[in-house]
Amino acid sequence: MDALIRSVAIGTIKDVAREIEAAASLEERDWWDRTAWLISVQAGELDKASLLKEHGADQGARGRCGKTALLYAIENHHSAMLEWLIQNSAAVDETDDFGTTPLMCAAEYENSEALDRLLRAGANVDDSRHHEQTALSSATSRAAAIILLDAGADPSKLSYEGRRAVIGLPSAPDEDELAVSEDQFRSGRMRRFGTANPEEIKDPFWHCMIRAGVAAFQAKRRYKFGGNDDRSAVWCAQRFGQSITFLSNGDIVQVAGEHEDSYDEDFCIYNDVFVHKPDGEIQIYGYPASVFPPTDFHTATLIGDYIYLIGSLGYSGHRHYGTIPVYRLNTESFAIEPIETRGICPGWIYKHRAVLSGPDEITITLGTLVTHNESGEAHTSNTQTFVFDASLSFWRIA
Repeated sequence: MDALIRSVAIGTIKDVAREIEAAASLEERDWWDRTAWLISVQAGELDKASLLKEHGADQGARGRCGKTALLYAIENHHSAMLEWLIQNSAAVDETDDFGTTPLMCAAEYENSEALDRLLRAGANVDDSRHHEQTALSSATSRAAAIILLDAGADPSKLSYEGRRAVIGLPSAPDEDELAVSEDQFRSGRMRRFGTANPEEIKDPFWHCMIRAGVAAFQAKRRYKFGGNDDRSAVWCAQRFGQSITFLSNGDIVQVAGEHEDSYDEDFCIYNDVFVHKPDGEIQIYGYPASVFPPTDFHTATLIGDYIYLIGSLGYSGHRHYGTIPVYRLNTESFAIEPIETRGICPGWIYKHRAVLSGPDEITITLGTLVTHNESGEAHTSNTQTFVFDASLSFWRIA
């Protein structure tokens, strides 16, 4: 091992100074491609890092896979070192070779102090250079997810594990939570629509599936169901494109979403609503499809006592090109009603971003638009900004 690197790793500040005075190479690297500077940061040795900096050590040095000094400080929870690096102009959005930002690293390592400090330093909360994933995608703890959501992170980027953590469930699914009988499984295994607006559904299997968080195939396996005799979809709470909304009374509302892709036998787009109470109680509401159709990849924006549900991908053959689905969920009664809108709307859109931009205005950006012509259905990126005035049910282009 290089003498300077060794003195930084296990020696004293005097040992480091002696090696520097002996003209040791400041940029020599160890087997993990780390310089003495990077090791001082990884170890949280502020005095050694400062001494190396004073003597010209490369502060932009990167370890294996392009790991930056900030990433070393964050993953090792060295808050004082992180503060010092930021004060010395470390780039808070610089990534490693895989596109991992410091915010992503802080979320992954559940480093709440680092998340807060990086955000105050101007880190981009929705940086998505890493395969369209953001820091929120890496968050699997409630604390990390809430910090990022409060900072304005796009809630659609929250992972399934992150959503479970936020609503107060263990982030990792647990098949042992499926504590229902075989008869209860068979009674509740299929999706059904509500018979009222809303109908509270107290099916034991559905409630256990929410708490367990497992995929439909795991429930089939546990209850020895399926095969060539029955390939119908099993009801599942593990979903994509499910919105999440936080109410002022502490309730957390999840709306609809889909399980699996269209080629899978368990593919299903849902139209139900979960309400998670602060004490752990879960309420499930169902709706007639004529009142609220199966919906996924929509947005949910809270205005007063209402959650405005905008957009959807939905089932093929049920898309009304040129229009946009808008529904209003009453957070007191949990009734849903369609909103007939006017003006210039985006059209059939999904995977977009919605931000409350005024007391009654919701701004829509990004997303994918679905259109249809003689060649068939086309999915193209939305490049415009639209504003929906909820008080007037009116759309305009910003």
